Amino acid sequence: TIQRAVSFLVEGRNSIRDFNATIIGMLEFCAAQGSKPIFLEDAHKAGESIMDLIMESGNGSGRFRSNYGKNQEDEKYKKMTGVAFVSSEVCLDGIAKRNRLILDRGVNGRSIEIPETDHGMFENLCGFETGAKLSERLDALAPDYASVIGDAAISEIASHFTKHKEQWIKRKNTIRKKIILAAELEDNLDGVDARVLNGLVFCAFIGRQISNAGLLPVSRNRIYEAFGRVFKERINSCASDMDLLKSQRSMRTIKSVQAMLIKNKSKFSSKKQELYDNSKKVIGIMKNSKKNGEVLYLIKPNRFKSLLGEAFHSKTTEDLRANGYLVTSRRRGYHYQQRVGEELKDFIAIRASILEAQSR
Repeated sequence: TIQRAVSFLVEGRNSIRDFNATIIGMLEFCAAQGSKPIFLEDAHKAGESIMDLIMESGNGSGRFRSNYGKNQEDEKYKKMTGVAFVSSEVCLDGIAKRNRLILDRGVNGRSIEIPETDHGMFENLCGFETGAKLSERLDALAPDYASVIGDAAISEIASHFTKHKEQWIKRKNTIRKKIILAAELEDNLDGVDARVLNGLVFCAFIGRQISNAGLLPVSRNRIYEAFGRVFKERINSCASDMDLLKSQRSMRTIKSVQAMLIKNKSKFSSKKQELYDNSKKVIGIMKNSKKNGEVLYLIKPNRFKSLLGEAFHSKTTEDLRANGYLVTSRRRGYHYQQRVGEELKDFIAIRASILEAQSR
C-alpha cells in the first residue's frame, strides 16, 4: 500500500513491478529508468538477485554488453541513478539464510530496511480501526494526488537549483545532528553507518526543501524525527551483524570439515603407530574415549590445514570449539595432546558428532 501511494504521488500511476526477472534483466531495466524511482515487490523470490541489485544500484553501476565490439572502451552505458523501493515478506537476513548466501556488510551499507511494527508497515493507524482500512483509504486517495509531489518537487528544485544547492551546503551538518539526536545515538559512526546516514541526510534535506515550498504537509522536525527513527532501527538491526556473519562463517566451517572427514574417513586408524607408517597412508587417529565413549578424529595440525585446503581460515578451530566440535587439552590452546609411543603429540581433535550436524 505504501509503495502504491508513493508511486502515485511521484510517478502518477501504480508502477510497482514484481521482482520476477533474471539479475541481468533487472539491472538493465533499472538502468533504463534513469533517475526515476523504481518500485519492486516480492523481493523474497529473488534470492541472490536482490543482493546484486542493492550492490549495483548503491554503487551507481552499469553493465557492459558482451557484443560491444572493438571500441568497447569508448562505448557509453547507462548507470543506475534511481532509488529502488523494494518490499518483501522476508528481511534481507531471511533471504540470505533461505538461499544459503552470505549477507555482506556492503549490502547493509547500501540499503535501508524498515521492519514491520504492531500496525504492519504503518507507524500508527491515524484513527482508523485497522491497517486494512487505512490501506483502503490511501489507495482511494492516491489517484487524486497523482504525481503532485514528483512533478512539483522536481520543478521546485530545478527552478531554484542554485538556492537549494547553497542551502544544502549550509544546512547539511545541522540536519545530520537532528537525525542523530532523533535516533538517540552518538556521532561516532563507522564507515558503513556514516555512509547510510549521509544518504538519509540528503533525503531529509530534500524533504525539508519541499516542505518549505509548501508542497509537503509535514513539518521539518517530523521529517528529521522520521529519518532518525529509520536510522535507529537500522543501527539496532545491524548490531547483530557480526554475530550473523560469525554464524554464517561457522556454518561454512562445519560443512567443510564434514566434507573432509567423509572423504577421508577410511584413512583414520585406531592404531596410533600406523600414523607414522607411510605404507598405511593413514592421515589421523580414530579414538574411542574411555571416559564417555565418544569418537574423536585426531589429525596433526599441519595435516588438518592441508586437508581443508582453501576452506581453512584463521578462525577454523575457533568456530569448531565455539560449536562444541573441538576437544582441547588444558593449556594447549586449540590442540589436544595424545601419547603416541613414548611421546605426547599435539593434534586437532574433532568430535565425530560433527558428521551429524545439520546446516542451519
